[in-house]
Amino acid sequence: MVALRMLFRRSPLAELGPTHKALAQGEYEAAFALLETAAKRPRNLTFQATYRLHLAALYALYEEEGIEGGALELRTAVGIDQTIVHEPLYQALYWEFAAYRGESLGEVKLGIREISVLEDPIAGYHAACALLAVDGNKSAAVILDLLGATTLPRHLDWRRWSRLGQAQQKLGKFEQAIHCFEQAVTLTEGYERESERINLASCQFETANHQGALTTLKDVNDEVLGDNEEFAVKRYLLGRIHLENNNPNQALEVLLEGYMIRGLARETAFSIAYAIGQVLMTLGRFKEAVKAFAEAVELSEGDNRTIALHEQAHALTESKCYAEAQLVYEDILSDPSYARRVEVFAGLAEVLFRSGDYEAAETISRRALDNGATAAACFCLGNISFECFRYEDAATWYEKAASASKKGSPDWVGAQQMLADVFAQIGSKAAPRLLQHAEAAIEYTDPSNEWHLTLSRYIELAQSQLRRNYQKVN
Repeated sequence: MVALRMLFRRSPLAELGPTHKALAQGEYEAAFALLETAAKRPRNLTFQATYRLHLAALYALYEEEGIEGGALELRTAVGIDQTIVHEPLYQALYWEFAAYRGESLGEVKLGIREISVLEDPIAGYHAACALLAVDGNKSAAVILDLLGATTLPRHLDWRRWSRLGQAQQKLGKFEQAIHCFEQAVTLTEGYERESERINLASCQFETANHQGALTTLKDVNDEVLGDNEEFAVKRYLLGRIHLENNNPNQALEVLLEGYMIRGLARETAFSIAYAIGQVLMTLGRFKEAVKAFAEAVELSEGDNRTIALHEQAHALTESKCYAEAQLVYEDILSDPSYARRVEVFAGLAEVLFRSGDYEAAETISRRALDNGATAAACFCLGNISFECFRYEDAATWYEKAASASKKGSPDWVGAQQMLADVFAQIGSKAAPRLLQHAEAAIEYTDPSNEWHLTLSRYIELAQSQLRRNYQKVN
């Protein structure tokens, strides 16, 4: 045993042991100090360069924030020993930093193709990180799975589970991701454990396990998190959960807490602003929602811009700002790749209808109908017919809208309400249809909704008309 200890002490890379121990305990400054000291000691140039590689690997744990320091260490390592570029760890780190700078998936895959995961697990881990950074999630998951059969330092072992969870989450495999994040939680402490709990709650929410997500988030210690990105993400998730649980006021409170955190990543800030807009829409505070979605548009990147614009257009419509809503809808339609273009046509038709341009509204509604927006387009065509006193046509369109909607959905309920309205206008001969649709609609209409009183009166009217009709027959 003594001989083995002496042999380990004489090893040129002996400082890696204490470094990994420090990292396992979350002592990053100590780990940096150990490696920097070791890299400066007079010794074989290859070992000096190797310590520089491990310094670069330490910087890589900080992802994008570690690019500058990590790249410098790689250049220093090559300056000491040019053959170091052939080492798997060098190749993995080089492409990981390249990935953080925006390199393509194809180039990253090509760059790491020679790395043997089982022979050099640390290099394999960083190769997987490189793939994750460029959305090579399936390939990253394969490598991270393979690494489960190897022995990684403790500070990378929990990260492997976390990274595998991230890959599975992006692949839509939420149950597998939940398992991975649960493992990461058990292997971490302090700030890192709280961060992994937030990852876990995010996946639980995606599987509609709102209570499980809420329980997980309650276990997160805010004092350990501090006022930072994870604190804001926790508030975002809580807001989404409260909204799903029909507690919009609670949702707004926690979302505003998260949005006030300074220095958030654009994606996080966008998500919170967007969620705030959704909550304000639920609360009927449409003008405030317009502002929230405008902020989301400013913070958006890529496809998120069009998504936020779509919600802003809806909020503008509900705020009766029809001219502004029309401009936004037309802006959205200029994006040929937007997946919800059919809904945009339906929204534009609604705006034109509300602004009184029935002819244009009908043209756009029929275009939306031709492209598959059956319920929304039929509803708008029904509204146009109703306003023009073409009640039979209106009834036909509303019936089509109801048929194209799931029973109890907002579109279905709206169609039933308007069918009741139509048959109330037609008169006593339509009393059976009036009663049928008024009773169907009232079952799904909240008593606080103004429609509830209208429907109650329609039911009374229909019953009265049916009694009179029966008396006349007899």
